[in-house]
Amino acid sequence: MNNSVAVEGNSTITATFDPEYQRVIFHTIRVLRGAEMRDLLSDAAFDLYRAETERDRLIYNGTLELSYILPDLRVGDVVDYSYSIVGKNPAMGPHFSDAVQQQYGVPMKSWRNRLLFPQGYDIHLKTFSGAMAPEVSVEGAHDVYTWQDRDVPALQVEGSLPPGTLSFPQTQVSSFDSWAAVGRYFAPYFDVSGPKSEAIARVASNIRESHASEAARLRAALGFVQREVRYLGIELGAGGYIPRPAGQVLARRFGDCKDMVVLLTSLLDALDIEAAPLLVNSDLRGAVQKLAPTYEAFDHVIVAAKIGGQTYFLDPTRGEQLGDLEHLQQGRFGKGVVISAQSPGMIEADGPLPPFYKSFKDRYVPLPDWGTMRLISLSEYHMGEADNIANWIKSAGLKGVERSFLEYYQGIYKGLQQTGPLKLEMDEDDATIRLTADYIIPAAWTHDQDEPAIRRFWVEPHGFFDQVPDFDNTTRKSAHVIAHPVRVRHDVEVLLDDSWQDENIEESYDHPAFSFDVKHGFKDGILSRQYTYVTKTNRVEPEDFRASKETLDHVRSVSQTELAENTLGDGSLGSNLRGIFTGKF
Repeated sequence: MNNSVAVEGNSTITATFDPEYQRVIFHTIRVLRGAEMRDLLSDAAFDLYRAETERDRLIYNGTLELSYILPDLRVGDVVDYSYSIVGKNPAMGPHFSDAVQQQYGVPMKSWRNRLLFPQGYDIHLKTFSGAMAPEVSVEGAHDVYTWQDRDVPALQVEGSLPPGTLSFPQTQVSSFDSWAAVGRYFAPYFDVSGPKSEAIARVASNIRESHASEAARLRAALGFVQREVRYLGIELGAGGYIPRPAGQVLARRFGDCKDMVVLLTSLLDALDIEAAPLLVNSDLRGAVQKLAPTYEAFDHVIVAAKIGGQTYFLDPTRGEQLGDLEHLQQGRFGKGVVISAQSPGMIEADGPLPPFYKSFKDRYVPLPDWGTMRLISLSEYHMGEADNIANWIKSAGLKGVERSFLEYYQGIYKGLQQTGPLKLEMDEDDATIRLTADYIIPAAWTHDQDEPAIRRFWVEPHGFFDQVPDFDNTTRKSAHVIAHPVRVRHDVEVLLDDSWQDENIEESYDHPAFSFDVKHGFKDGILSRQYTYVTKTNRVEPEDFRASKETLDHVRSVSQTELAENTLGDGSLGSNLRGIFTGKF
């Protein structure tokens, strides 16, 4: 412990384990101070805590922490301890998975990893970022894989990396030889082909009688699970991988993703609709295919259902959704592994996209009251974004949403006032929500200090640039993450008259990660601006970074429009000058 910070940060020894199938054995706890060595194991007073590290996500995993606070620890001491965690999750049966990392963000004097398997155990290795190969030997009845090195420097990596970026050298170890093998292994746990409980049969019968088409029945079954079963995960031991029976899930009316998927696939089986669970990774998404085939590659499961040769990716944990089957927000996970006895392994797992998730339209109308501007703001949301707004309205109420909109625009225009209630329009079949707000901006025009006769007003697509990335640095050695998928359009209109003048501009920028379109126009006394931004992937590659940043900076620089008017018309700047200028001033 080289300093007081190290003493504070390392004064507690903690071992985390699952009591359902694991136990902890401490072998040594020693503190070395110069030539003196204190053995603390025999007198160690351990405390046991229930960690529950995922309670904020409504997941109870039963994890315990065995903890010991080291007494009389000082700067310069060396702490040496060892322990074993014994036990294996019974859900994994004969299978094994692990990862051996070989470099970190801190230097290491020496490190060593050994994995021992029964001789002949089928094991598969996949290396990343220049990881070294292990030394393989035989010790008695075991095959031994050993990695070791000395004087390993720290590896500094850039921030804002896309999920799935494996910057640190590592070797992934798995007993699965393919993704199809992963899907086949879990198939018995998710099998719903047997007899259904009376309650499930009754729900399926009601759906069949109430809906004529397969599409309507599929949508109704999804809606039933989303509406009637709340999300709550009890994932102690094997419960982290094995779902509860569908009848039990329906009776309890709660469950995690596995439980809700089993209930939905059971309903669909009773409705004669082809469906299978699909293992996905909500963070890595498509990048999951880079990993070694293993159950540890996934953190979520959804349903892949087929009607007429078309696959629908349905997530029963999303909560109630808007839209019929063709318009609801399907899962977009990039890749997924089908769970079935004949699993094809990894498949594409992306549902369709709307033209735009968000569309904004701000219309500015100068009022006869000198200097006052009316602002009519229309915000339109589609598919997943419409679901988000619907949930926001449910939790905050329309008045709460109205207040947030008002505060947002008051942060842009000082003194802005609301003239009427926020108007809500909802198309449940089309999965579309429209919110219209009406404001006035008193004293909207500002006067130039040097030339008081000139008054100015600025307009800018504020909501649009809330969706667009803003890079801090100018160069990259690694890919930079961006939000994806983002599909947004923002229209700005100002009602003027023909005494104003402006030029028409159209610009398009097509980059590997995103595209921009900018349109400026003036016709029949109406100033119009339109900006669209559509992402193609979640990463900007280092070779594209500079050009992408230059486009972002340019579009930002032309996004603000200034209206300037000579209120006196004394000829000093041209009689009754009315000009429109694009760019930041």
